[in-house]
Amino acid sequence: MFSKPTGGERGGAIRACRRALGSFFCRAISVSGLVLLMGLWAPVTAVDAQIVFQDRPRGSEARSFVQEYNQLVQRSTTPGTGNVPGATAAEEFWSAPSFPVLPFRIPDPLAPDDGAYNEALLRRATSQVTRAAELSEQLQAELDHIEDLRTRISNPLWWKAIDANDALNRQVWVLRDRYQSRLLMLYQQAFETLDRIADSNIAQREDTMTLRQTAYRNFAMHAVALGNYEDALKILLEYHRLPLVDQEWPLHYYLSLCYEARLRRARQDRGIHEATLFAIRREADLHHLRAVELKFGRGSPEFQESLERISRRELGTPRYD
Repeated sequence: MFSKPTGGERGGAIRACRRALGSFFCRAISVSGLVLLMGLWAPVTAVDAQIVFQDRPRGSEARSFVQEYNQLVQRSTTPGTGNVPGATAAEEFWSAPSFPVLPFRIPDPLAPDDGAYNEALLRRATSQVTRAAELSEQLQAELDHIEDLRTRISNPLWWKAIDANDALNRQVWVLRDRYQSRLLMLYQQAFETLDRIADSNIAQREDTMTLRQTAYRNFAMHAVALGNYEDALKILLEYHRLPLVDQEWPLHYYLSLCYEARLRRARQDRGIHEATLFAIRREADLHHLRAVELKFGRGSPEFQESLERISRRELGTPRYD
């Protein structure tokens, strides 16, 4: 026979349920909040504390990782024109889906070499990104309302409180499914419209590049929040090829998340060679460490601890670590 739960057990069950459900989407992927900082920097565990750290990474695999990471840093610090945003500015870029800058100038279709058609394509892409950002705000408002309802659950019967949380969780999934296809479709249309701009002067103009960067960031944040890691990785790699973005630490953090998701999926396929798994894990570790360095600095305790953890990870097989 089951015993009747005590008051402490009921309270613990409710708190555990709330922690398990949580809030996500923009709040769960906020680069300026606690979640991202915990992802980049977690306290040392008891197991980690038992290991005596060495000044240099151990093993040929770890040394190879350090060499490859130094090459990544050298490639990313090549001089360029313009101001590279710092860590704070990068957090603002990636904190939430943003609206494009308006307005764009209205072209004169009768003026010679004005590029009226290409300007029209630019305005269409701006409209598509704006509509997607508006949908994002609507979704976040509905999610905030659900979280407000969650805080008001006060049923004295602990199993009723869990049922109420489950019902709210189902509402969140319904909202995600309702908005997912519409959001991703609008961003995909914006990418296609921007690619159709044939005038190189307009395509390389500052307002056009800013719009493209905004669309890439918004799409990646939505895709990661919805668990669509492969599409997010594709767009993040496109974004990574743009000028003056390599030192945005949230970019490397999102790349690390996507490569970790690819690694988890690849481990389930026994036909994938271990060398492939090693290459995927290496990309995840490289971008994770780069994000930590850009956020906290190479001489910080966070960077040293992350490097030591990755060095230990490199010594093990990528299939089971």
